[in-house]
Amino acid sequence: MQPLLFILLISMAPAATLWLLIRAVKWFTSGDPLPWRPAKPSPAARSIELLTQDLARLEREFARIHRDQPPAMARRLMALTLAYDDTLAACCAALDLAPPDHTPMDDIERLQTEAVLAQHGLRW
Repeated sequence: MQPLLFILLISMAPAATLWLLIRAVKWFTSGDPLPWRPAKPSPAARSIELLTQDLARLEREFARIHRDQPPAMARRLMALTLAYDDTLAACCAALDLAPPDHTPMDDIERLQTEAVLAQHGLRW
């Protein structure tokens, strides 16, 4: 019985090694740190009303940061700009418009996106 088990293990070892190697390559190339955990669900789409409220809130925050001039103003403005750009992209998606190609957007792309949203009736 021992020689039969040994032969079976020897014959299955290359296949098992190849299978593990393929799994490892897939894991490394997928960028998923923990492949055995279920994927996080994608965030639910927010309504256009909530998105316009977010845009208005973010604009008020821009004005407040410019008035207060805190020590970390540049970092706060960058974080606020990224949030604003993401909200603009979400508004485009909610209205079935082509979202911007990338974030952060430059000033011209941001103005063009705001103009397209305004042309489609979005007010904030």
